[in-house]
Amino acid sequence: MSVDHSAIVAALKAGESQNAVARRLGCGPATVNRVAKRNGLECHSPKNQAAEAEITAALADYSIERRLALLNKVFAKAEELIDTATTPHKLQALAIAIGILTDKRRLEDGEVTARTEVSGGDARERIASKLDELATRRRAADAA
Repeated sequence: MSVDHSAIVAALKAGESQNAVARRLGCGPATVNRVAKRNGLECHSPKNQAAEAEITAALADYSIERRLALLNKVFAKAEELIDTATTPHKLQALAIAIGILTDKRRLEDGEVTARTEVSGGDARERIASKLDELATRRRAADAA
């Protein structure tokens, strides 16, 4: 089936989208794209690109608002559950959930979520030092 290339060109110049032209003229989007390229046309006018960019930005903002609202609801629910976490397992699960929620909220707020400061030495040295300190305290407590 032959498609009228001049109709495709006219529709694209009028601002119709590639897909809309393809549907209306009963051809594939690839055909419309080929005709547009042969005639030096862009399938999206700058006006449409600006509108699409605004829509994309609005959807992203809306998504952020929805995510923040959801995080706030889950934080409120976690606060309700604190008093019901009566076993170590329940408390651990709640603590993990709150930690993840906190990180997610900090990400949404644009804050750093990882500790970046280092107080000298590598992690193994700091852990060994803390373990030695705890052992010394335990021995002192046992002696008393």
